[in-house]
Amino acid sequence: MEQELKDRLDSLEQKLERTEKKVRQTHQILVWSAVGTLIVVVLPIIGLIWAIPWMISTMTSTLGGIDVGALQGVIQ
Repeated sequence: MEQELKDRLDSLEQKLERTEKKVRQTHQILVWSAVGTLIVVVLPIIGLIWAIPWMISTMTSTLGGIDVGALQGVIQ
């Protein structure tokens, strides 16, 4: 009877070790997914927050301001 319990306990310990390994792997996958999301989504948004006002400023200073009358000719 004791041998059966010992074998059963050893089997459960092995299963627990395998489960712990899988949990660590899953955690690493989630961490790298979060890092990838930051790189692919958040950093470009931050870049656009900086780039769009800079582009508008550059374009308006180059054109001497936006002239609505001149733009109507380009639109039509």
